[in-house]
Amino acid sequence: MSEVINKLETVVLNQVSPEMRESNPQIVEPIVSSIVYILTAPFDLKDAYEHATYDYTNDEFEVETVKVMNERLQQIMDTLETNPRSKLGKFIIKLYMKSLSELASLSESWKHLYNKIHKVFASLDN
Repeated sequence: MSEVINKLETVVLNQVSPEMRESNPQIVEPIVSSIVYILTAPFDLKDAYEHATYDYTNDEFEVETVKVMNERLQQIMDTLETNPRSKLGKFIIKLYMKSLSELASLSESWKHLYNKIHKVFASLDN
């Protein structure tokens, strides 16, 4: 799992501008770690859904993954005492979605998951 975490961390860090990383490491580092935690949900759930594969063809697995990822995002917002409309909250969500988008460009599995999560956020905006 540490290899997966390292890869996810690289993807997330690559979405943060070098200026932001250098000027605000005390903010960026914990947020990057938190987003990596969100993105590990499919891997954490895989054991619970032994029959599921990591291709998101299993609807039950996909629905549960999106649910857990959203719960983890909310936990992070609560821990940081922020909300999606605040400057920090918007930064977290933007970084989260950019990271998911990057993963979606690398894998059909992530693309399918990204589309599901994007729909959730789009419905919140309306």
